[in-house]
Amino acid sequence: MGVHTTGNYNTALGINSLQASTSGTQNTALGVAAGYTLQSGQQNTFVGHHAGFGFTTGGFSVAVGSLALDAATTSSYNTA
Repeated sequence: MGVHTTGNYNTALGINSLQASTSGTQNTALGVAAGYTLQSGQQNTFVGHHAGFGFTTGGFSVAVGSLALDAATTSSYNTA
Protein backbone atom coordinates (compact mmCIF):
# COMPACT_ATOMS: atom_id res chain seq x y z
CA MET A 1 0.00 0.00 0.00
CA GLY A 2 1.26 3.45 -0.84
CA VAL A 3 0.97 6.67 1.16
CA HIS A 4 -2.28 6.16 3.01
CA THR A 5 -3.35 9.33 4.81
CA THR A 6 -6.97 9.23 6.01
CA GLY A 7 -8.57 5.93 4.99
CA ASN A 8 -9.20 3.02 7.31
CA TYR A 9 -10.01 -0.69 7.44
CA ASN A 10 -8.14 -1.56 4.23
CA THR A 11 -6.31 -4.81 3.49
CA ALA A 12 -3.62 -5.08 0.81
CA LEU A 13 -1.68 -8.28 0.12
CA GLY A 14 0.57 -8.40 -2.94
CA ILE A 15 3.23 -6.25 -4.55
CA ASN A 16 1.81 -2.79 -5.38
CA SER A 17 -1.72 -3.65 -4.28
CA LEU A 18 -3.66 -0.47 -3.33
CA GLN A 19 -0.54 1.48 -4.27
CA ALA A 20 -2.28 4.84 -4.89
CA SER A 21 -4.66 4.60 -1.92
CA THR A 22 -4.82 7.83 0.06
CA SER A 23 -8.26 7.91 1.65
CA GLY A 24 -9.96 4.68 0.62
CA THR A 25 -12.05 2.90 3.24
CA GLN A 26 -12.90 -0.77 3.76
CA ASN A 27 -11.18 -2.03 0.61
CA THR A 28 -9.55 -5.42 0.12
CA ALA A 29 -6.95 -6.09 -2.57
CA LEU A 30 -5.23 -9.47 -2.95
CA GLY A 31 -2.76 -9.96 -5.79
CA VAL A 32 -0.03 -8.19 -7.69
CA ALA A 33 -1.17 -4.59 -8.40
CA ALA A 34 -4.77 -5.35 -7.38
CA GLY A 35 -6.59 -2.03 -6.95
CA TYR A 36 -3.39 -0.26 -7.98
CA THR A 37 -4.86 3.19 -8.80
CA LEU A 38 -7.67 3.21 -6.22
CA GLN A 39 -7.41 6.51 -4.34
CA SER A 40 -10.62 7.13 -2.42
CA GLY A 41 -12.95 4.25 -3.25
CA GLN A 42 -14.85 2.40 -0.58
CA GLN A 43 -15.91 -1.18 0.11
CA ASN A 44 -14.28 -2.71 -2.96
CA THR A 45 -12.82 -6.21 -3.24
CA PHE A 46 -10.15 -7.00 -5.83
CA VAL A 47 -8.72 -10.51 -6.07
CA GLY A 48 -6.21 -11.42 -8.76
CA HIS A 49 -3.33 -10.03 -10.79
CA HIS A 50 -4.26 -6.44 -11.78
CA ALA A 51 -7.90 -6.92 -10.68
CA GLY A 52 -9.51 -3.47 -10.44
CA PHE A 53 -6.26 -1.94 -11.70
CA GLY A 54 -7.82 1.25 -13.15
CA PHE A 55 -10.27 2.06 -10.33
CA THR A 56 -9.75 5.52 -8.83
CA THR A 57 -12.90 6.44 -6.89
CA GLY A 58 -15.40 3.65 -7.53
CA GLY A 59 -17.17 1.89 -4.70
CA PHE A 60 -18.98 -1.31 -3.74
CA SER A 61 -17.45 -3.42 -6.54
CA VAL A 62 -16.06 -6.96 -6.66
CA ALA A 63 -13.46 -8.07 -9.21
CA VAL A 64 -12.17 -11.66 -9.13
CA GLY A 65 -9.58 -12.92 -11.61
CA SER A 66 -6.62 -11.65 -13.55
CA LEU A 67 -7.40 -8.24 -15.14
CA ALA A 68 -11.02 -8.28 -13.91
CA LEU A 69 -12.44 -4.73 -14.12
CA ASP A 70 -8.97 -3.44 -14.97
CA ALA A 71 -10.36 -0.72 -17.31
CA ALA A 72 -13.09 0.60 -14.97
CA THR A 73 -12.24 3.98 -13.42
CA THR A 74 -15.02 5.65 -11.40
CA SER A 75 -17.85 3.15 -11.70
CA SER A 76 -19.61 1.57 -8.71
CA TYR A 77 -21.65 -1.53 -7.88
CA ASN A 78 -19.86 -3.81 -10.36
CA THR A 79 -19.22 -7.55 -10.24
CA ALA A 80 -16.79 -9.32 -12.55
